[in-house]
Amino acid sequence: SNPAFRASFRRPILAELASTLLVLTGAYPVVLVGLQRVVGPWLGPFNPDFTYPPLWGALALGTLAGALVTYPYHLWMTRRGVIRWGMGATGEAAPARPMAWYVQLPLALAALGLMVAAVLLATSLPPG
Repeated sequence: SNPAFRASFRRPILAELASTLLVLTGAYPVVLVGLQRVVGPWLGPFNPDFTYPPLWGALALGTLAGALVTYPYHLWMTRRGVIRWGMGATGEAAPARPMAWYVQLPLALAALGLMVAAVLLATSLPPG
């Protein structure tokens, strides 16, 4: 029954999907290349496990790359009024303008295409 709570579910799902795909577009190549080229020669035939510190370093760098790729998209969405942050003077979340599905779908498909291209590019690079 809380209007702010209901408004949080009105965010465009395809726009959020595009955001997630853009994060993966930046993160996947950085993590893959970082593990193959930087960490891989140290390990030889062994695989890193989740307690291996350079793995977490590569994941942290991948997260930063994903944030850098996604930042312009979120800035654009905020300027369009699709995403709103913070509370208004009344203490309720500022209303966001809805985005039509026929605008969201091409954005999500473009982000998916970018992610697939980044994955293919990262996996086609020669190791070492």
